Amino acid sequence: MSSFAANTDEPCTDSWRASVHKSFLMDAFESKCDENANGFKTGGAVSCALLNREGGPEPEQEAATRRATIFTTEVEESIEDPESRSYWGSHQGTMMMALLIFVYMHFDAGLPILQELYKINYGNSTDWSDDVGIPDPADKSAGGKHKLFYTKQTLLITQNFFEIICIFLVATLLRGSPRDCISLRKTVKFAPAGACFGIQAVFGFFAMEEMGADAYSLYAQTSIIVLTLAWSIIFRIKLPGTAWCGIFAIAIGMVGFKMSDANTSFLGLVFISLKILTQCFACIYAEMFVKTDPESLYIQMAWIKPVELLITCVMTFVMSNIFPQRSRLYNRNAHEFQDLTPLQAIWQLGYFHHWNWLTVIIMVFNMGDTFMTATVAKKFDSVVKGVAGVADIIYPTQVLMYFIATPDYTPLMVISGSIIIIGSLNFVLAKGAMRRSAARKEEITKLRKEVAIYAGYNSA
Repeated sequence: MSSFAANTDEPCTDSWRASVHKSFLMDAFESKCDENANGFKTGGAVSCALLNREGGPEPEQEAATRRATIFTTEVEESIEDPESRSYWGSHQGTMMMALLIFVYMHFDAGLPILQELYKINYGNSTDWSDDVGIPDPADKSAGGKHKLFYTKQTLLITQNFFEIICIFLVATLLRGSPRDCISLRKTVKFAPAGACFGIQAVFGFFAMEEMGADAYSLYAQTSIIVLTLAWSIIFRIKLPGTAWCGIFAIAIGMVGFKMSDANTSFLGLVFISLKILTQCFACIYAEMFVKTDPESLYIQMAWIKPVELLITCVMTFVMSNIFPQRSRLYNRNAHEFQDLTPLQAIWQLGYFHHWNWLTVIIMVFNMGDTFMTATVAKKFDSVVKGVAGVADIIYPTQVLMYFIATPDYTPLMVISGSIIIIGSLNFVLAKGAMRRSAARKEEITKLRKEVAIYAGYNSA
């Protein structure tokens, strides 16, 4: 952590510390759409801010006055008060920064891990029983495979509904009225982004059922390749050679990992591929349209969430009738196992079938992930967020998986996984260096203009 130039011996008052904690909440919601478009949780492995095509470089300050290297410019400019510098330079401030990043890493990697916990503890039919405690019979056709029995769309529909309520409550609290959250014109404008967010969330849940949390976290790094290629072509951005080295390393590692991965089904790869494609389109659309709107992030989410909710409902119909995805569930009324589509499962077994306390935690955790992503994107440089996103592949994902269900890795899988992690980290750092270089050039250009103006005054 970089230290502050100011004296850090001044005591931090309780009122200031409380205001700092409150500012985390306020800034997470009131952030404008500059580099923080990645506050929209897309579940991708790469931060949209790392690929920002305009307005992204943060002005590089002179070395003599540079206070920190991990904050965004907006946050650094707000730390002008001596008492503020005293807090962030203190042990409490350092611990607050570390805690925020630590919590973010758990939220960022937590959803696949919680899904894995559900599959291990409640993924067999015998783990469920009726009202009198009689367990369901064993499904001999399952072949020992653990499943996510609940209907994925019902969880996402419920989550989106509560998120809309929370956003309206926040708007009422901060602005006195939720009026700004309602705009039919903006909802229509941002509809493609909302639709993609809804579609990619459904595909992501289906992909998690077909593969473990460790494999999911590695395969998700493919979004770096897809998004970077699309970004470079559409916005005509030239990437440095070191960034392309990272991309090639990810591609090579992905091929090697898949060659030894016998547990992930082809259907799981299809789902995660569809998720990556839709989330990449959402990121590009956000760059082209969403980030041009000056409104706060949570208000934009209020415009987007109704479309996301609607599309999630539509996906329930699509995956029941057009591209039916059936789950083998035990119907206690018919006393037999049946292959049911999402709509059939909801109609015959109930909307909340196979829900329990862990399902509720999964939903709440996924909601909190959106808030944490917005908070970290607001407070820290995008490179810090990118490094944290890569680091959480190792911890907590790999570490916790050894306690949940020890993975059986072949040497090729270990080598390939390491190459993917190194390639992802290399890409994040290389793109961050590119942004800093662009910021320095911008600062040099600005200084040259000032020198020219000053020279003109002297000659006159």
